[in-house]
Amino acid sequence: MKNSKVNKKPAKATKLPAKKSVKPVVKKAEPAKKVAQVKKAEPTKKVAQVKKAVPVRKVAPKQPTPQPEINISKAGRKRFTLEYIIRSSPAILFEFVSQPDSLAQWFSDVCDAQDDIFIFGWGADFQRARQVDLIDEDSVRYHWEHGNKDEYFAFKVYKSEIANDTILEITDFADGKELKEQTFLWDKQVEDLKHAIGA
Repeated sequence: MKNSKVNKKPAKATKLPAKKSVKPVVKKAEPAKKVAQVKKAEPTKKVAQVKKAVPVRKVAPKQPTPQPEINISKAGRKRFTLEYIIRSSPAILFEFVSQPDSLAQWFSDVCDAQDDIFIFGWGADFQRARQVDLIDEDSVRYHWEHGNKDEYFAFKVYKSEIANDTILEITDFADGKELKEQTFLWDKQVEDLKHAIGA
C-alpha cells in the first residue's frame, strides 16, 4: 500500500470563548433611612382662664315703692274706688289729675304747688296735700297734711282692655255714713273734669 501522505491540516483549534470573569456583584448598601426624630411634646403652658363677662343688667329707673293697700284706715274709715270712662287720651287726662293749673279747672277753685306740696282752695277754705307718689301717665297719690297718716286720695289712668276706653280710677276714704255723699261729690267733680277736657 502506498503511503500516501495525506496532508491533513491539523484541525484548527476552535477558540472557545474566553470565560468572562464574573465579578461578584456587591450591592451597595442603601443609605440608612433617617428615622424621624419624635420630639417630646413640650409641656403645655397653662393658659389663664378668662372669665366670661357677666352681662350687665339694665336697671330700670327707680319707681316709688308701692304702698301696702288697706281697706280700713286706723281711724276706721273705709277705702273705696270709683271708675269713670273719660273720652280723652290718657296723657291729657293724666295732666288734669297731676298738674296744679289743670286741677284748678275741676277739682278745686284754686290750686298752687310748691315742689310736692299742693295747696287747694274752695272759697275761703284752703287745704294742703303732699304729692307722695307719681308714676308718669299712670297714677298719682296725695296725702292731706292734717289727715290720717294712712289715708290718701289717688288717681289712676289706664286703657280698658276690651273697649279700649280711657278709664279714670279714683281711690278715697270715707266713713260708712259719708260714703254716698263722697261718691256724689266725686261724680259731680268728674262731670266738671269732663267739661274742662271737652269730653
